[in-house]
Amino acid sequence: MLAAKLITTLTALSVSGLATNTRVQGGGAYYLISRSLGVEFGGAIGVVFFLAQAISVALYVIGFTEAFQNLFPQLGLSARAIGTIVNVVIFICVYIGASWAIKVQFGILAILALALGSFFAGAIPAASEATLRANLHSAYPPGESVFVMFALFFPAVTGIMAGVNMSGDLENPAKSIPRGTLAAPPLI
Repeated sequence: MLAAKLITTLTALSVSGLATNTRVQGGGAYYLISRSLGVEFGGAIGVVFFLAQAISVALYVIGFTEAFQNLFPQLGLSARAIGTIVNVVIFICVYIGASWAIKVQFGILAILALALGSFFAGAIPAASEATLRANLHSAYPPGESVFVMFALFFPAVTGIMAGVNMSGDLENPAKSIPRGTLAAPPLI
């Protein structure tokens, strides 16, 4: 967990440095990379960044689909049906426009806040010193290792790019990107 946070912190400091020393416009991370490393490197990194973003959407849909199936098995929907519905909803959000999609994110944020609140409401009464002691040491199942846990945890600390990618929607990105990136609460 510490390694993941260290990587993210160094990235956040680098992004903040680039944002304060470069005139930031729309284009997010690609814009910052292409202006700091040049068009050639920016183009090569931009293609990889685009592919990573496109693939991440597919992975998010798969993750949502599995969670939805586990939560509502009585509906009897196949993974393909749920994934198709989710993709159509995402397409409609994007088709309407980026400003509308950002408004939808506020609703998603409210749902996440309620989920966290319900987690803590259920976890705090059940907390005990015995549970804390049992969880202080790692106990990997057979075949698992610290690297598998890192692979599971690392995506949770990489959300800083969401703020950087909104550079075109910010009034003063050179000021807002460093403030938002560095003021975000630590995930560890």
